[in-house]
Amino acid sequence: GGSRHCSSGVDVLSRIYLDATFCDPNFFVQFPTRRQSIQQVIELIDRERKRVRTKAQAAGIVPGTTASSSSSSSPSLPPPVYITLDMLGTEAMIIAISRAFQVKIYVDRRNLRINRCRELDAMHFLEPYLTTDKSSTWVRIVSFDTLKAMYELLKDADDGDDELHRPIFIRATTMWIRQLYQKSVGVSMVPSHDATPRLLNGIWHVLFSIHCSFGEMSQFISEIVPDDGRPMPQITALCSDIASVQKQTG
Repeated sequence: GGSRHCSSGVDVLSRIYLDATFCDPNFFVQFPTRRQSIQQVIELIDRERKRVRTKAQAAGIVPGTTASSSSSSSPSLPPPVYITLDMLGTEAMIIAISRAFQVKIYVDRRNLRINRCRELDAMHFLEPYLTTDKSSTWVRIVSFDTLKAMYELLKDADDGDDELHRPIFIRATTMWIRQLYQKSVGVSMVPSHDATPRLLNGIWHVLFSIHCSFGEMSQFISEIVPDDGRPMPQITALCSDIASVQKQTG
């Protein structure tokens, strides 16, 4: 799955092992680049914060205050952003969000896998972008389970001041493709290939892949398999649809 950043250069291959988790051409033939996905997240955060600010002003509430206290002498942070960046490979998004909004990001270690906490601790280049002071920032990294639990607790909140301060929940992952596919199969048998962020059950889903798409995997294999008459390497993959890739590459 990591061949998005792999180059060829080997002379002879007898066997290729592939993580072809998302190689099914019924899903996306081509994923957005990581840079494109990161930009989608930044634009999403910026848009939602502006929306809340506009709604607050229309309601006569000064942004950063509560309805009962419109004085700017008691400021609060913007509506917090809770985002799932708990997978290895999402570190570039941490840096990009921090730089874009000039804010450090709090890691909720109580709700992350212990291995993920160790990964973040080992990545010293992230230190300028992270904080241990939860009250000093409005961006927090949490697990997806925490994200779902928080939404369930807050989904019945009334409109008004509570809605204006409701967190923005974001999940950056590839996994939601299968959710879309399963839902569309029951309706039209044609999965959606729209890669724009979607709001599902109160959580924004952004397509951010650390795996290869069908098109990327096909290109990778075509670059490393022999084209001089030598036998085709045996391909072992974690996917029953690898035959589609083999057929595509000949």
